[in-house]
Amino acid sequence: MSSRSDSEAPAGKIAMDGLVLPTPPPVKRPTSPSYAAAFGHDWRRDSWLALDFETTGLDPHRERVVEIGALRWSDGQETATFSSLVKPGIHIPSVVVAIHGIRDKDVSSSPRFLDIGAVLMAMAEGATIVAHNAPFDLAFLRMELAKAGLPSPENRVLDTRLLAKAAWPGLSSYRLVDLAARFGIDTGRSHRALDDARACLGLLLLCAQRLAPRGS
Repeated sequence: MSSRSDSEAPAGKIAMDGLVLPTPPPVKRPTSPSYAAAFGHDWRRDSWLALDFETTGLDPHRERVVEIGALRWSDGQETATFSSLVKPGIHIPSVVVAIHGIRDKDVSSSPRFLDIGAVLMAMAEGATIVAHNAPFDLAFLRMELAKAGLPSPENRVLDTRLLAKAAWPGLSSYRLVDLAARFGIDTGRSHRALDDARACLGLLLLCAQRLAPRGS
C-alpha cells in the first residue's frame, strides 16, 4: 500500500498515511455518546485490527473458516497483514463457493486454524478488533479458538456496520460492498478475506472522521 502525505492528497480526498479516502458527503454530525466514545482524541495513534473470515456457511457451531484476512493499523499507518486459506476439514458447499470462490481443492493443502490461530491472536494483541457485522466474525473466531484449545480474545470490538449507521443514518444499505461503492473505498476482490478486511479498515477511518471528538 503506497503512502501519501496530506499535502499530496487530491482534491476531495482525505489522506491518512497509506490510505487515501474520499471525503464523505456532508451530513449532520452524529452526537450519540456511545459511538463518539468509540474514538478518543488520539484515535489515530491507537491500534486497530481489521478482521474478516470466509467460511463454509453461516452457523459457527457447524461450519468452519476457510480464509482469514487481517490488517493491523497502528500510529496512523498499516503495520502488518495476515492472509491465509484454511483447511476446514469439511466440504465447502457449492452455494458458498459461488460467493467467495474458494473450493475444496484450494484448501486441501492449507494450514488448519489450529496451526495459525495463535499467530492471528498475537497480531491482535493490544488492538481493537474491527469487523463488518462483527457478531458473525467474532462468533467464528471464538468457536475456532475454542476448537484449537486457545482462549477467547478479550479485545475491545467495534462493528463498522453499526458505526456507519451512526455516522450516516438513513442509508438504503449498510452492506460493506454498498458502503464501499458509495464512499469510493476500493474493495479489491469482494468476499475475499484480506480485501474485505482492508475495505473494513477504510470504512472505519471514514467513520472516525465523522464520530471522533472534535479537534481529534
